[in-house]
Amino acid sequence: MFQTEPIYFIQSIANDAVTAIFNFISSLGSMAILSILLLVLMFGIDFRKGFLLIQTAMLTISVTGFFKEIFALPRPFMIDSNLMLEGVKYSDPADFKTTGATSFFGALPGDIIQYYRNLGGDIGWGLPSGHSSGAIAVWGSIATLFRKTWVLVISCLMIILLPLSRVYQGKHFLADIFAGLLLGGLILLGMYFFSFRDDKYLRHFEYLKDVYKKKFNMILLPAIAILVPLIFGAFLGGSYTVAGLWAGLNLAVLLMYRFIKDDSATLGKRILRALITIAIFYVIRLIIGEIPTPKVSNFTFMIKFISGFLILFLTISASIWINLKLKLFSGVSE
Repeated sequence: MFQTEPIYFIQSIANDAVTAIFNFISSLGSMAILSILLLVLMFGIDFRKGFLLIQTAMLTISVTGFFKEIFALPRPFMIDSNLMLEGVKYSDPADFKTTGATSFFGALPGDIIQYYRNLGGDIGWGLPSGHSSGAIAVWGSIATLFRKTWVLVISCLMIILLPLSRVYQGKHFLADIFAGLLLGGLILLGMYFFSFRDDKYLRHFEYLKDVYKKKFNMILLPAIAILVPLIFGAFLGGSYTVAGLWAGLNLAVLLMYRFIKDDSATLGKRILRALITIAIFYVIRLIIGEIPTPKVSNFTFMIKFISGFLILFLTISASIWINLKLKLFSGVSE
């Protein structure tokens, strides 16, 4: 499954139109597009389900990153420079050619693997495929939570097309895809038993309404809200940015959800809520991105965590506050 022949076969249909389609499909699995989609679902469709979907996405990104570092295997375009990368000819300084596995169940050449491992730095390993794990975990969760036929159809298409687009782009072997689908499926199964089945998540959110009636919870729950992302996002997944985003989301919802009595609303109000949230998200990202940061390597991880934290903490908190003030959430608690 580490052979390049299947990739050559898919790339044999390449032309400008096909490349544009597959590159677009692949972009739907990017962090930027996924963030917009999930924030729209959270504020425009269902706050609680959207929150769960972001939790699922963050967990999937973190666990996938952990296994990428564990396996540390190069991508197809890194071991065969004859392959196209995103539809165009790629020029790799190493210039390895046709060095994939010699059989379907064979492994990649050890000397090629070791070459890239010796380079150090952020290589961007291939196995498991993040687009594949994210496709089945996130889109599988969407289908499970919303239970509509048309949602199921779109979710199935995304689960098939996202991994396929990455093979076409020369970024993943079949082994990467299958590993990602397996990992994402396990995460989806875990989320189903923990939160989705019998709508358990509704009871979890009801608990949040009364969480501050006990002083002990005022210390314990915020600590958990930050500690879990640090464990999975930073220490396991290796991304302090993801850990910060995740912690910011958790803390904002923990602090602000008690002020929302009901998020049902007319279609117009839902659209306006979503637009306000996306606008706030981009403004905050822009502002934080423009803040000068000290170029001290020892504090890089802290800067990444704080930046990520502020982006989602301020986005969620400000969006809830503004939507409450504009009465875009119906049945607001006073």
